[in-house]
Amino acid sequence: MAKRFWVPYAAYDVESIRMWLEEKAEEGYRLKKMKPYFAVFEETDREHLKFHLEPTLKDAREPESEVVEAHSDRGWTYAGTLADHFHVYYAEKDTPDFYMDPHSVKWKYEEKLKKERWGIFWSIPGFLLLFLLDLDFLNGFSDPILWMLQNLQVYHLLYLSFIVLGLMTKVITYRRHKKYVENIDEKEDFQTPSTGIFRMVNLMGNFLFYGAAIGILLFAFSADQEMYGYLEIEDLDFEPVITLEEIEEMKDPDFREKEPFDYGNYASVRKSIFLNDQIVIDENLWIINRYSPGLQTTYYQVSSQWILNFLEDRLISRVEKSTGDTDSIREKYGNVSVSYFDVPELRTMILRMEDRLMVVNYRGRVDLKSFKELIAERFSASMESALAKSE
Repeated sequence: MAKRFWVPYAAYDVESIRMWLEEKAEEGYRLKKMKPYFAVFEETDREHLKFHLEPTLKDAREPESEVVEAHSDRGWTYAGTLADHFHVYYAEKDTPDFYMDPHSVKWKYEEKLKKERWGIFWSIPGFLLLFLLDLDFLNGFSDPILWMLQNLQVYHLLYLSFIVLGLMTKVITYRRHKKYVENIDEKEDFQTPSTGIFRMVNLMGNFLFYGAAIGILLFAFSADQEMYGYLEIEDLDFEPVITLEEIEEMKDPDFREKEPFDYGNYASVRKSIFLNDQIVIDENLWIINRYSPGLQTTYYQVSSQWILNFLEDRLISRVEKSTGDTDSIREKYGNVSVSYFDVPELRTMILRMEDRLMVVNYRGRVDLKSFKELIAERFSASMESALAKSE
């Protein structure tokens, strides 16, 4: 009857594994298949066996049949292979031992350590890049601080902590293996076992590390509309203070009748660690052979006045940097402060009231300067209505 047992030692700890297999044979369990974490045994009578673990060479998965036969002729039975580490043979206690050159074993495992080291080296930038891409970091590369304010969420920190903890355990494992290999030809150190707790820590680290990677990939390829709450403007809980169609009609009431056009809009609703609410409304108007205006309105609700001040400063700084306009028009309409950047390519208005901010970005032929007071009044009324509903 087959039975599985947890292997309590790291694969590099060949001497401890050898002694453990002999103990299992004494208990009536003979090795049937060697696996990294759970070795498979068959129940037998108690046996006095000794084991030999031979480092793998080119035959990383199982030895060639000629080698198995040659060892069998000497009384040694092949019992399994731990892929890319060692083949396991057993024999009666009085069978002549194998000669195993410690220097050859050490060289073999030094080669394995190189692979481990390069694996850790490339996994660090690889997984961090994957993490940053999930955060859409490239879109916020020009202003990483503002990007973090707008996008960083709790699950991102969980992913990052899992990756960091996983990397720490991989590094700890590597250092433990390196120390073991360095002393592999010194008999007293060679027999120093690695504990089951160490194996569990290493296993947990790998689980966190690769679990975070799988989580990021699953989240990245899940439906965007589900992730960020994409909605039609009509489905929002409040009316936008101004729409793109309204701006065009104010400039030219008959624009709908003059030329064919196509209109599209959507809103994304999301939160971050620093923002209680973030609603982005994108509107586009395609008018044949003339121009294609666009309007993006973003509403922010923050958790503290300090974050509000910081966010407003970063938003103003970003507009100044992107437009080159450092002479914004700053005015106050009632309880709403307005910063206006009059750049023809992208007219921007940043409005602030209590714990709310609104950013209006407009691309089109209309000069929003004449609408500042109207937008400020509507923003104030909209926020007062929202506050009244929340009370």
